[in-house]
Amino acid sequence: MDGRLVHVLTPNIYRTVAEAFQTFDYITKTGNFGFMDRELARWSGVAIMVRPTRQLQRLLSLTHAPSTVHAVAHEAEEAPQYHG
Repeated sequence: MDGRLVHVLTPNIYRTVAEAFQTFDYITKTGNFGFMDRELARWSGVAIMVRPTRQLQRLLSLTHAPSTVHAVAHEAEEAPQYHG
């Protein structure tokens, strides 16, 4: 169950190139990066994450990522808990 949630979250975070830039803007602004390091991390991070996200969307046949996240989270909520 946890693996499925992780696989569904990634396409939700990096859904478009603009959203990927927003994510990496946050990551690089909160980190202690110089200007060149920040720009390199931001651009390479977007380039690295967008392609696998699109492949994952095709592999999992995700048409609407947010509704899939809600469905998987609901399944996890309903699943019997392991306490042991």
